[in-house]
Amino acid sequence: MVKFFPDTSPVHNLTPVFKNAILEAQDESFGSVFTSAGNYIRTVLEQLRIQIEVPALLDSEDPTEFSDKSFGEFVDFFTYLLNSEDYPTQAVQRTAASLAARAMLLRAFADPDSAVNFVRDKIITVVESFPQEASDIEVGRNRGDVLDPFILAATQYLLYKGEFDGAISATVSHKALMIIGNRPRNLTKA
Repeated sequence: MVKFFPDTSPVHNLTPVFKNAILEAQDESFGSVFTSAGNYIRTVLEQLRIQIEVPALLDSEDPTEFSDKSFGEFVDFFTYLLNSEDYPTQAVQRTAASLAARAMLLRAFADPDSAVNFVRDKIITVVESFPQEASDIEVGRNRGDVLDPFILAATQYLLYKGEFDGAISATVSHKALMIIGNRPRNLTKA
């Protein structure tokens, strides 16, 4: 079972090759890199350039056990840590959330920045393929997938009280969602 995802997450439907690669990365990289929870937290702080003291007690805690926290638990931990170091009050919540996100990324990936950049690039690629002009929604990538004027009229009348802009917005959104929906199929097939 892939860690850090609820049982209902689609990540569990990935092909065995992808799932095994994720599991190996999660198991191998973390335990071999961090010798203690203190070392793990210091790395999180260093990567975000936050200079505060880490409690010495964390140097004797297991990094794997300590890092198996939810995002909310990490936020609470970092909020406590920042407040105990007299970090500026106004910045505590945002900084704690950023540290929690980084802690979770570092737990899952040996190189969080590369993972985030990979996902960002994939998202940009998908978004760039979204409809840009009217002709993009009139006929889809499949030439048989034409925009039905009756459905557009019904959408305009029934959902948007005759407002054309709302109906077009919904139609473009639907096309974009269909594009997104078609992307992950190759990842979940066995």
